[in-house]
Amino acid sequence: MSSDDERSRRAPLPYELLASDELLRVTTEMSGVAVWEYNVRENLMQRSANHDALYGLDWQNPWHAETFLDATIDEDRPLANRVIDESLAPGGPDSYEFDFRVLWPDQSIHWLCVRGRVVARDETGSGLTIRGVIFDVGDRKAIEVSNEELVKLYKTLSACNHATVNSHDESELFHRVCQAMVDSGHADAAWIGQFDNGRELVPVAWAGVGVEEFLAARQEILERNPAASYDLALISLNEGRIVWRRASTTLADDAIGQLVIKHHWASSESLPLKRDGSTVAVLTAYSRSELHFSEEIDRLLSEVSSDISYALENFSSRRQELRSREVATRFERNLNHALDQLHLGIYVIQDSRFSFLNDRSAKLLGFSSAKELIGRESRLSVPTEFRDRLDALIEKTRTNDEGNIDFTFETLDDTGRRIGVRARSIVTEFDGRPARIGVLTESASTAPED
Repeated sequence: MSSDDERSRRAPLPYELLASDELLRVTTEMSGVAVWEYNVRENLMQRSANHDALYGLDWQNPWHAETFLDATIDEDRPLANRVIDESLAPGGPDSYEFDFRVLWPDQSIHWLCVRGRVVARDETGSGLTIRGVIFDVGDRKAIEVSNEELVKLYKTLSACNHATVNSHDESELFHRVCQAMVDSGHADAAWIGQFDNGRELVPVAWAGVGVEEFLAARQEILERNPAASYDLALISLNEGRIVWRRASTTLADDAIGQLVIKHHWASSESLPLKRDGSTVAVLTAYSRSELHFSEEIDRLLSEVSSDISYALENFSSRRQELRSREVATRFERNLNHALDQLHLGIYVIQDSRFSFLNDRSAKLLGFSSAKELIGRESRLSVPTEFRDRLDALIEKTRTNDEGNIDFTFETLDDTGRRIGVRARSIVTEFDGRPARIGVLTESASTAPED
C-alpha cells in the first residue's frame, strides 16, 4: 500500500479535528443554520454552538427533548410531537421537516424550520439517532403572512364595497361593514362607534366573538378615565387617521388587556369614517394575526375608509345609486393600481374558471389584459407540460381541509420573456359561492421554494 493510501485511511490527527470543528463553527455561524444530533435512549442532544441562540437562550447544558418542547409555543407542540414520534416509530419515515414557533424569554415569537433524518434504528425498527439542521424562517413566514393578509384584505375591500352599494342607510351600512370585516377573515372582531349628541363615541354596530364583552369593559374604563390615551378608537377619532397597534403594547393589567389575551387578539386597527371632511365615526377591528402593516396595506385600508365615508356623504342624495356605482368603479381602479405597484397578481377561480383577475395576473400568464381570461378555464392558462402536476395538486386538496395550493411553473409573459411564475391560493367563498382566491408572483425558479 502506498504512503498516500495509508494517509487517506488513518484517523484524523488532533489538529485536523480542531480544523474541522472550526470549519463547522464558521459555516454554521455564517449561514445561520445550526446542526444537531439527538440520542433517543439517552434523551440527549449534541449541537453546534449557534443552536441555542435560535431559541433566544444562553447555552443549555444539557439539552433534552423537554428543553425543545418547553421553548415551543403550546399550539405547535402537538405537531412537533406527532411528526417526530411517527418518524421514530418502526416503519416510520426516515426524514421529516416542519415549521414551528418558539417563545423567547422576552416573550417574542420566532419561526424556525427543523429538518431531521433518522440515521440509526434498533432491531425493531425504532429510531435510535436523529441528525438534522434547524434555522430561522422568520423572513419567509413574514412574506407568507403578508401575502395571506393581502388576499384577506382584498376580500374585505370587496365585501365593504358591496355593503356601500347595497345599504340603504347608515345603520344597515355599519352592520354590514362590521360583518364583512369578520366574514372576510381580515378581523376576528369589529365594531363601529359613532358620535352621539353628547359628543361621545357610542358603539352602534359590531360583529365577532368577544366584541360585546370588550365594549362593556371599554365603557367601564372610559367612565373612570374619559381621556384614556391608549384607546385606539379615540386616537383615530381625534387625529383623523388610520392607527394600528400590536397587542404587546396593550396594558395586560386592566380589563381590556385581559380580554385581548383571552381572545388571542394580536393586533388592532382603527379607521376614521368621515362626512363632509369631519370624522363622524370610527371602525375598529381586532385580529389574531400580527398583521404586517406597510405603506401598501395602509393604502388599501384607506380605500375601505374612504369608500365608506363616500357612501355616508351620499345617503341623503337622490343620486345615491349612481354615486354608489362610481364608488365601485373607483374602488376597482384604485385597488388594481395598488396591486400593480406591488407587482402582485390576484385572481379568483369559480367552477374551474376565472371570475376575476387583475391585469398583472394576465400579463404574468402571457396575456395583455384580464378581459381575455375572464370566463376561461383556469388550467388552460398553464402550459401543457405543467398541467398534470397542477391537476395532481388540485386532486390532493380534496382530502385537505385547508385546500391550499402552492404551484410553480414556467411560461411566457406578455412580452414573450420566459419566466417562472408562482401561484398560491386558498379555498374560500366569493360573492356567496365557493371559490379559490390566490396570488401570482414572478419566481426565479420553478423548484418548490422553502
